[in-house]
Amino acid sequence: MRRAGLFAIFVLAAATAARAQSDNATDRPEVDSLTLVGVQSVDEGQLRSVLGTQEGSWLPWGRKVYFDRDTFERDLLRIVAFYRDRGFPRARVVSHDIELNERDNEVHLTVRVEEGTPTVVSAVDFEGFEVAGDDFEDFAKSVPVKEGEPVVHQEVLTAGEMAVNLLREHGYPHARAGVIEEQAGPHAVRVQYQAIPGSLAVFGPIEITGNSSVSDAVIRRRLSYRPGEMFRRSLVRDSQRRLSGLELFEFVNIDVVSNGESPDEEATVPTRVTVVEGKHRRVLFSAGYGTEEKVRVEGTWRHTNFYGGARLLDVRGKWSSIDRGGEI
Repeated sequence: MRRAGLFAIFVLAAATAARAQSDNATDRPEVDSLTLVGVQSVDEGQLRSVLGTQEGSWLPWGRKVYFDRDTFERDLLRIVAFYRDRGFPRARVVSHDIELNERDNEVHLTVRVEEGTPTVVSAVDFEGFEVAGDDFEDFAKSVPVKEGEPVVHQEVLTAGEMAVNLLREHGYPHARAGVIEEQAGPHAVRVQYQAIPGSLAVFGPIEITGNSSVSDAVIRRRLSYRPGEMFRRSLVRDSQRRLSGLELFEFVNIDVVSNGESPDEEATVPTRVTVVEGKHRRVLFSAGYGTEEKVRVEGTWRHTNFYGGARLLDVRGKWSSIDRGGEI
């Protein structure tokens, strides 16, 4: 009896809180429209997506969005930050209007933006990437940082990551790349990437851990690299993908491990393959109904490591009014 009374009190309190929250929301006007004036050089849809203030649905049963002044004030700062991240450091919100309708239950918002002069890329230079050979030209054309376009901070970082991956794809597992942004005028920046490749290396010994019923030989056969071959990061990723596709493991990870030498002096790169085996026996069952077959039932018993060697065995059975049988 006492528990029932406590439960009733809890439900009443929750209902009261929900009602109060609803009342507080309906005390505020709905956001009927949000107009951005002066947005020309950036994607307006992307800009709107980062704002906390959103327009409500025009459908009667659609989602209602209520105006919150604190959120709107923060959005004015978000607009400026959005522009600065995309190469417009002089962008600013010049004015904003908050207009209520006659019944004071809807608000129309207008924000006027002055984009200002962007800071553009005057040149993109790469130093020390000759070790990548003929692939360097294609890489230089593919980087997102382009001469004459605004300096987008994320694109500068992305190009740096691409530069590191280029080096690691050509035998330099511990490669790094420095990024320098040098002022080249009042509204221009020169972006320079400096390669720090380290030592050229080949794949070293392969350590395998975590396997019990799956042999080392099965795992090694699925690796895309062998000891003594030139190190390439893509071969490590491809090996991990191939092992995951065997349906033998719940988890697969391949790490580059240190051999005790300085990263700049390593000539061989050992790797460690870590696996967690999954269930090798599985039962699959399905049922359905058709106008001809009526009730249809199918079942499959699968063994993904039958007698070792990653051999796959499927035993299938089917029953319906017109077809019954099995196969291996």
